[in-house]
Amino acid sequence: AFNPFLGRFSDGFPLDSFTGPAPISFRSLYTQRRWPLVNKWNFNIQKDMGWNSVFEVAYIGSKGNRLTDNYNGNQPVNDPRPNVDTLSRRPFKFVGNTNISFTNSNGRSLYHAFTAKWDKRFSDGVGFLASYTWGHALADTGTTLSGGPGNRTPHQSLEYAHASFDIRHRFVLSGNWELPVGRNLDGAARTILGGWQLNGIMKLQTGNYFNVSTNRDVCSCSGTTRPDPVDGRDPNAAPAGGRSPEEWFDTSAFQDPAVGTFGALGNYSNIGPGIGTMDLSLFKDFQFNERYKAQFRIESFNLTNTPQFNAPNSTHGAGAFGQITGTRNGTNRQLQLALRFMF
Repeated sequence: AFNPFLGRFSDGFPLDSFTGPAPISFRSLYTQRRWPLVNKWNFNIQKDMGWNSVFEVAYIGSKGNRLTDNYNGNQPVNDPRPNVDTLSRRPFKFVGNTNISFTNSNGRSLYHAFTAKWDKRFSDGVGFLASYTWGHALADTGTTLSGGPGNRTPHQSLEYAHASFDIRHRFVLSGNWELPVGRNLDGAARTILGGWQLNGIMKLQTGNYFNVSTNRDVCSCSGTTRPDPVDGRDPNAAPAGGRSPEEWFDTSAFQDPAVGTFGALGNYSNIGPGIGTMDLSLFKDFQFNERYKAQFRIESFNLTNTPQFNAPNSTHGAGAFGQITGTRNGTNRQLQLALRFMF
C-alpha cells in the first residue's frame, strides 16, 4: 500500500524500517547487580564581610560505590603474536566472533574538593561573585553510557585513576557594575551618558585528563593499548623548555609496550590544556515609562582572543605525538551588538 503522506507501507510497517538480516548482539546482566550508591558530605564556614557580602570556605566530598560497569565479557585473550584471528582467542566461542556486553555494579568513584567563595549581593550599583575550587575526582568507570577507560580488562578496578572529568583548579569571577557616569546630568547628556552597566565573566581552569595510546605494540590485543612509561620518568611532565603547542608533554618519557601486553601506562595519565577566557559586555538602558524599556548591548566573548587549545596528539608512535594542532571550536573572539525591548 502507498500513502502519499506516509510513504510506502507493507502490513502497516514502513518497508525501510529494518535492514535485514539484523546483526545479533549479546548482553549479560549480572543477576545480583545492586543499585549504585553515592554518599555525599560537606562542611562550610561563612563570614559576613560587610558591604552586603559573605565569604565562605568549604570542604566537599562524595564517594560512589556499586556504580554501573559495562565491559566486554567475551574479550579475546592477548597473544604476543600479531594478527592472530580473534575467534580462537575468545572465551565464549559458541556465540561466534562477537562481543558480549556485560553489565555489573563494580564501579567506584571518589571526589574531594576545597572551595572558597566571596559573594557580594547587588547593592550600591555593584555585585560580584568570586569562587575558587580545588578538586580531585577518581574513578574506574565513566558514565553509564560513555567515558570509561576502554575495553582492556574485565577487572575494572585496575583502571582506578584520575576521572576523565577531573578538573584540579578552577577560578571564576563574575560581576556587574552600574557605571556612575551621568547620574548628576540632565536632559540629553543624561540620556546619552547615563544608564550604562558593565558586566564580565572571567574563567580560569586547568585541563582535563586524557589517555595516551600507542600504535607500536606487538600484540594481538583487542582493546586500548598504551605505551610503557620509562622508569623514573613522569609521563605527564612538561618538556625541558616548558609546555608549548609544539610539545605539550615530555614525549621521551614513553617507550614501546612489552610484547603481548596492553602496556603499563595508567589510565588518564596526562592532563590537557586549560581554559582561560574573559567575556565582557556593556549595557545601556533607555527607560520610556514604567512598563517599556529598551536595552542596547555590546557583548564580547573571549575578548583577549586567547587561544583555547585542543588536547594534544596522544598516540605514541605517531609523527605528531605530543603536539597540539588546533583550538577548541567556537572559542575565538566574538563581538556582537544587540537591541532588546522589554515590556
